Amino acid sequence: MIKKLISITILGTILACETQKPNPLIGSWGECRRDGTYKEYKINKHYTTTSVSDFQNHDYDNGMSFYKCHILDGMLIVTQGINVDLINPPETLRFEFITYNKVILKNSYGTSELTRIENEGHIVDSINLVNWRESYLKAFLQRSEQADCPDVRTDEEKNPLIELGEVEDDFEELTEIEE
Repeated sequence: MIKKLISITILGTILACETQKPNPLIGSWGECRRDGTYKEYKINKHYTTTSVSDFQNHDYDNGMSFYKCHILDGMLIVTQGINVDLINPPETLRFEFITYNKVILKNSYGTSELTRIENEGHIVDSINLVNWRESYLKAFLQRSEQADCPDVRTDEEKNPLIELGEVEDDFEELTEIEE
């Protein structure tokens, strides 16, 4: 009887530990984009951050974009931008694992293939956010240099021709409409 009770307790503990596993999407992910920029995602249960290597060209996110989110049935649901606006909230990104270290994120804007970043802390120090952000961005820029992302766009994609056309100025006179 005691053996059965111990076995049930051990089995219950093992099953409880199995159900407590964090979602494998939680962590840090990086990708080289077609335009040669490097993008990183830090995904947690309740927030996501993104950084893009050319952030100095964009003054809206100060290097990082913070979002409220949750993970549900193969979807990362971004519900609100904290320091940036979402175009159409909530934003839903479907994810599919290729391997434990590779994942594909899909949304209405396209597909991203991400690679897991090992040993990169992703816990935000909310008590000392300014120092945490500075140290994170320094390490992020080093990782983006190491990624050495090539610009794989065609010449047409890099320099699209914009046809301006001609404006004619011989408009007809407007006439008043009698009521």
